[in-house]
Amino acid sequence: MSEEDIFKKNLKDYYDNLPDRLPDTVDKERLQPFTEMPTFTSFYEGRRLFREGQDQGAISSCTRVINGDPTLRDAYRIRAAAYRRLGQEQEAETDIEHLINKGWYAIDDKIPWVIWTGYGAETLFIPNVPLKTYAIEINSYTIISIRSKPMIPLAHLTGFKLKSRLKQASAEEIRKLSGKAMTKDLLDKIIQEYFPCAILEYLTEDETLKSINISLLNDHNFYEDLTEALLIYRTGLVDQEYKRQKLREKRYENTRFRFYQNLYSIGVDIPWMYQEGSITSSEISRNSKIEQVYFEGKEYPEAEFSDAETSWKVWYTIPDSRIAPGFPELRLKFDLKWFGAGRVWKIRGKTSKSAKTRLIEYLSQDSSLMERLTDLDNDVEIIVNTDRACWYLSNSRKVVTKGISEAPDSYAIKQLTPEKEEWNIYQEIASLLLSAPITIDG
Repeated sequence: MSEEDIFKKNLKDYYDNLPDRLPDTVDKERLQPFTEMPTFTSFYEGRRLFREGQDQGAISSCTRVINGDPTLRDAYRIRAAAYRRLGQEQEAETDIEHLINKGWYAIDDKIPWVIWTGYGAETLFIPNVPLKTYAIEINSYTIISIRSKPMIPLAHLTGFKLKSRLKQASAEEIRKLSGKAMTKDLLDKIIQEYFPCAILEYLTEDETLKSINISLLNDHNFYEDLTEALLIYRTGLVDQEYKRQKLREKRYENTRFRFYQNLYSIGVDIPWMYQEGSITSSEISRNSKIEQVYFEGKEYPEAEFSDAETSWKVWYTIPDSRIAPGFPELRLKFDLKWFGAGRVWKIRGKTSKSAKTRLIEYLSQDSSLMERLTDLDNDVEIIVNTDRACWYLSNSRKVVTKGISEAPDSYAIKQLTPEKEEWNIYQEIASLLLSAPITIDG
């Protein structure tokens, strides 16, 4: 068998052994009472019919919901949106006024920014055939954008469906299964067979019905977010808790964006993504061993003699296809020797002493790097994450901001940004980690 045939067989065996979304062990009798409750059944049916563009059916289902339980407020909003899409303005306004008079919703025509991740033909996950991820976005312009290109106004979106896969794996799992046999054609086939596909139906300017298929990294919140965006667009009413959640997510993305701006200012290669003439998101160059960053915040509530504070630090993600369940859960630190002067690598984790010694010797072989590490103002910390198939690298630098916050402010981001020499050192450490002599059996 060729390498490609072997890979295909291993991939098929792997997916055949993945559990279905609803395992046979689930007690289906316990689920039965919920599915047989007529009000809730009609509500979810109405929501489904609305997002699929079957407005008359959605109106009928929501009316049954309201007759059964007039306090289920979202049924009024779905019905109003369906009425409005059919051009029945008076009926839509009646439901909207009812919601406002009850105090259940307030007028708000600003759609929270929502972003999903899609798959392109090229990617960052597989050697030589990089699986490129891209953003699918909805912002306050009420336009669905794909790869930063405005594609479908919500006013033209007639419905959408999602083809989920019973057998589905993450990009990290594909990367673990991949090897020299991976080709672009095989990658495209895997994406089509094993990843969710969103099907968006819309009207063109000349009233022609068209559809577009989008391969998604995962379908998390896709139904909810796109349905919510449509409801906000059609009714002008937004659930305030939903909006707060989306604004929190956007703030975090803005934080990452500002951090990348700082990296760009010290000479790090950052390809930018544009929309409506403005930079909206960014990523680290595919030539970098460090793929992503995330911010860890620890909250310290107000106490008798101290104000509330949040402590922030930054972690750098280094994907490694060797890391899988069973890989040693290691924690490395470059800090002061236990005895004597200077700093050295220390390792903790469930692996043999000889494996730890080999790894320390490998990381310490470059005397120039060791000297530059010693000159850094901060210690370096590395941990293994088997769930995400990567190494996490950080330093001892922490920045404290006043109050309980969901993302670091501009001052904290600036303080957390490394100098160019420090960034170069992290890249060299990442290269060493990716070629380090460590295996699953330690």
